[in-house]
Amino acid sequence: MSTSLALRPQADSWLPAPGTPYCLPRIDTRLPILCNPHCAETERLTHSWERPALAAYFGSETAALRYQKQRATHWGCLCYPRATHDRMLRMSGLMHCLALLDDLFSIPAVRGHAERIRRYRELYLAALDGEAPPPEFPEVRLVHEAVPRAVAQMPPCLAARYLDGLRSIVDNTATQSAGRDIRCFRTVDGYLQVRRVDVFGYWSAHLAEYAAEVDLTRELGRDDDLARAQDLAIESLIWVNDLYSFPKELTRGDSLNSMWLFMGVQGMELQQAVDELARLIGETERRFLATCARIDAGPLGGRPDVRGYLACLGHLMTGNLQFHRMATRYHGDDHAEGDPASGPRTLRPVVSTASIHHDTSDG
Repeated sequence: MSTSLALRPQADSWLPAPGTPYCLPRIDTRLPILCNPHCAETERLTHSWERPALAAYFGSETAALRYQKQRATHWGCLCYPRATHDRMLRMSGLMHCLALLDDLFSIPAVRGHAERIRRYRELYLAALDGEAPPPEFPEVRLVHEAVPRAVAQMPPCLAARYLDGLRSIVDNTATQSAGRDIRCFRTVDGYLQVRRVDVFGYWSAHLAEYAAEVDLTRELGRDDDLARAQDLAIESLIWVNDLYSFPKELTRGDSLNSMWLFMGVQGMELQQAVDELARLIGETERRFLATCARIDAGPLGGRPDVRGYLACLGHLMTGNLQFHRMATRYHGDDHAEGDPASGPRTLRPVVSTASIHHDTSDG
């Protein structure tokens, strides 16, 4: 997938209009889909802890409750189903505050606003270094409080990689908010290289090590197949996110989605691009399973820590897929539990709790 691509003339003329029909394919998986047995209690405690800060940020408890309906905490329960109750609770506190970080840099009050982007970047990076933000930034305070809870239980090497990954997320998200465009990328490989960070890919994989209670820093640096298994799991996150998030992103002009490559660069029609993403999800899983088989037959295959980590990567892939099938963040607030996860769709603006705009001050 490293073929160089030439941009089509009038790059934005390909954008499909609202009302364009398409069919969302059925996505099957050979990997198990599970949910953490402590999920209900974890979500209850996490939502109670984070709600005051969310209410301060959005301006009311009602708005905070609306934001919590997207249930980013449930993403964690699906992706880390074998984590202990204690570790699941520590991870769950990260979910909405990091989803909010991602959302914040794309709202009109911040996106393209150089001074606000700079201020938020500095505040988030300082919070990761242990510095409490000013009281008027409760959204940053959530990160300042939640991150150390997980890091405290991590071995030093894993903790260092985890924090470096979070810093990269802040830097990349701020750069994107300042105006980086997917049209700068000419290859799918180039797109993946950036998105492995932007889609919280390495962060998610680091949490898989945390959930499995292992530290494979040395092994990931030395074994190509183990590193490839990690990258394939992250690629699955990217393709799944792109497939289910593109309606809300295309309709608001957010270009950091592979649909812009497939349609705006490669010249595919809407349905062709959707089918290509579905194909990539299936192909990535097959490659992941083949890589796991090679690892199992090699020198690392008999190690319980490696096997546990690979199992956690598999859960990460299927949990992410299951969450995207059900989340109002991608389907809109009118999406009800039990609605079909595939079938005929119409391209339309997606109104969800993740779209709540907070009028950020210049401070």
